Amino acid sequence: MVFPLLILAGVGVIQFALWMHAEGVVTAAVQDGARVASSDTGSLADGHGVASALLRDGLGPTAPLVNVVSTEDATAVRFEAAGNLPAIFPWGPVTTVPLHATALMARDRFIP
Repeated sequence: MVFPLLILAGVGVIQFALWMHAEGVVTAAVQDGARVASSDTGSLADGHGVASALLRDGLGPTAPLVNVVSTEDATAVRFEAAGNLPAIFPWGPVTTVPLHATALMARDRFIP
């Protein structure tokens, strides 16, 4: 009777670790994308490319499940990523775990 509970607890710990890793990758991707896009020579497309590449490298085959949206105005760049991470056991009460991160960065500019 104790063994199934131990297995369930172990799977829960592994799922939590996978979620924390994925959340860190998504956060780093939007931060790097916003950093590149807000630089003096960067563009929104450059930042979006960097964010997408980091997601592909960090999440592997689950990267397409995360959508990155980027917007800009005259003073700032905003990157937002949202998606889902598949659960280890998709037939339980929870089949996916949500991922979300936002980064807002001021544009680099020279003011004399």
